[in-house]
Amino acid sequence: MPAIVADNRLFGDLFATAEMRALFSDEATVARYLAVEAALARAEAVMMALAPALGRQRAHDVVHDCCRRAREQCAPLMEVLATEPAVAKVLDRERLEDLFDPANHLGAAPKMIRRLLAAGKR
Repeated sequence: MPAIVADNRLFGDLFATAEMRALFSDEATVARYLAVEAALARAEAVMMALAPALGRQRAHDVVHDCCRRAREQCAPLMEVLATEPAVAKVLDRERLEDLFDPANHLGAAPKMIRRLLAAGKR
């Protein structure tokens, strides 16, 4: 069920153009929320990878500053991190790409899913 009338299949064309519906749709909002969550996971992974070399607080400050600059400049976080001297001394581009790979942020989820599926077969 759509949250706004512009997303309604029956009445959407009466209240908005296709472009307006795309801009203000529930799906676009959820996609933006998910993009933010993914960026936070990536930033945390980079911070944790930097912490042993820089110390936890310094790693936090460096990553926080990179996130701020990426947002202000509308630049990809990966590019800002890769060009930050404090990051480049510790993590090369290949390691940053590994940290940005969503497959590396699954944690125990695959194991938990296998256990759940196995329990369902009993």
